[in-house]
Amino acid sequence: MGDHIKKLNIQQNLAKDEDMSVIKELFVNPKYSYNIKHIAYVLKDYILIAILYIIFSIHFVNNIFNCIAPITNGSEIILIVIKGIVFAIIFYILKNLTLAFK
Repeated sequence: MGDHIKKLNIQQNLAKDEDMSVIKELFVNPKYSYNIKHIAYVLKDYILIAILYIIFSIHFVNNIFNCIAPITNGSEIILIVIKGIVFAIIFYILKNLTLAFK
């Protein structure tokens, strides 16, 4: 299973001054905080793609596509192509929707 929280070793000593200076430099210095915000902005697209991929991988979604477009019942390739097109459209809408509110 895992360790119980009560049994974990906890260090009571404070962070060293050099460690604190690195932390302050990363999060307080505008030059580095811009980089962190930029990385978060870039990762947003990949996270959105991952979430959409997980949603479109669910078997329930395949059943929905089979009900909406009966042509997908006979061929897995047609189902994949249609899901890919819908995936691209939803990604484009969500990406531009976030840009509209920026």
